[in-house]
Amino acid sequence: MSDISTGIAIELKNISKSYPGVQALKAVNLKVKKGTIHGFLGPNGAGKSTTLKVISGLITADSGEVNLDGSLGFLPDTPPLYQHMSVRNFLEFVYDIESLDQSKTEAFKNKQKAIDDVLIKTGLTEVSDRFIGHLSKGYQQRVGIAEALVHSPNVIILDEPTVGLDPVAINEIRKLISELKKEHTILFSSHLLHEVELLCDEISIISQGEILLTGKIADIKQKFQGVFHTVAVTRTINEAQILELIKMANIDDYKVFQRDHSSELHLYSSTDTREKISDFLVTQKCGLLELRPESVQLEEIFKRMMNQSEVNNG
Repeated sequence: MSDISTGIAIELKNISKSYPGVQALKAVNLKVKKGTIHGFLGPNGAGKSTTLKVISGLITADSGEVNLDGSLGFLPDTPPLYQHMSVRNFLEFVYDIESLDQSKTEAFKNKQKAIDDVLIKTGLTEVSDRFIGHLSKGYQQRVGIAEALVHSPNVIILDEPTVGLDPVAINEIRKLISELKKEHTILFSSHLLHEVELLCDEISIISQGEILLTGKIADIKQKFQGVFHTVAVTRTINEAQILELIKMANIDDYKVFQRDHSSELHLYSSTDTREKISDFLVTQKCGLLELRPESVQLEEIFKRMMNQSEVNNG
């Protein structure tokens, strides 16, 4: 294992991993900067969980290097919780297991303080004496995060931390992740693009075992300024008119949202087609109420990257 680059918390170099009949990872290179929240995006089967398990040491890569700056805490997509233990007893159990590692002696001098600190940090103090199995899924997810934090790691990896949670619990976990950034570097996988935009400093997009794109969200959006997103709000428009507009204005992709008394069209193209769109909707007497440009969103970038990946690997 070579020395990690300055200012980098996680560094992967040419990581490859195969299962029988499937190459899960193909020479993956990834850097996660210290003190950041890094989002890891990709569809199901893209290689997200495999990458995170390689980083955490749960599975071994066929080739390549994994370098970490300090200790690591890991929350898998299904947290390994003992349902018949109380929250506090479970964390004490995890603490005792971790303390067997002699290299972490300094971090394990005061068990009760460490447990109390992590309970406060994850908002679990009031339920610390309750059985884990009696808690809501949102609170159980907090226990999983507390488990990953109990030995005060430098880096935390969270695999789909909000999957299966209700909207209130999702919002609470997001707030918790934001708070954790103050003391930890965080790498988390998600398929919720809105969540990633809210939380992350940088992102990486993976598809079919390959990293397609990585960097700051603002920089990535800047690269896609050639994608024009136009929103048109009309009083009326029918399917035939929409299809004619798409063909006439060379629209690459579109979405239509029906409102109570209007239709909202989101139109994507490689050139600025606002004049053509406006002329068409006025000529067709669709009752044009609003026409505005919008900055390209992460969702559109993600979809275009996935489509390109399918073409390249088709």
